[in-house]
Amino acid sequence: MIQILLPSAQGEYYVKYIEDELERKVSSFTKDLILNFIKGVSSKTQYDKLKKQDDKEWRSAVKQRVETRRKTEKLNQSNQEQS
Repeated sequence: MIQILLPSAQGEYYVKYIEDELERKVSSFTKDLILNFIKGVSSKTQYDKLKKQDDKEWRSAVKQRVETRRKTEKLNQSNQEQS
């Protein structure tokens, strides 16, 4: 996760330009900008390694979220049956 603090006037211009002129969400545009930068400055081997690691972490996070949701639903169902 990256949090960027920009000077007020320039930050507002950045946000307004991306939303109004490019008709994109700022977070999505900035993410694409950074990922394209990384792809451009890293070797193919390094980029592939980074992408593989990120994909693995993403799958793990999704799996964890699904498992947590399933446990919560099971717990809620159990609590309703006890009521």
